[in-house]
Amino acid sequence: MSGVRLTSLAIGLLGGCSYFLVGDGMFAVNGTLSAGPRSCEVLLLSEQNEEVPFTRRKVQGQFRADFTVAPAARVYRVAVQCDNTMKTITTVRYGTEVKPGQEVALGAIAL
Repeated sequence: MSGVRLTSLAIGLLGGCSYFLVGDGMFAVNGTLSAGPRSCEVLLLSEQNEEVPFTRRKVQGQFRADFTVAPAARVYRVAVQCDNTMKTITTVRYGTEVKPGQEVALGAIAL
């Protein structure tokens, strides 16, 4: 193979690798609900308290829920909603205090 072809192949492969390095972010939360058999969901709110689309997860008892988020540093609020009662549990500073793939412990949640 000529030097030009090898160089082109190497650039193409390395260029393709950078595509895979950029993607979505992710973190998880875990906790325990004391809400009994009630219908509950955990979800994310933006810093402006707007619901982040597609983040509702049905939960009960001991739970773990993961969230796919933007790959940039952002502030999210984790909320739990049971039977139309919503409670903000914690603030997650994704990308600074909470790293990609990290799990945030919410502890026991009483609503």
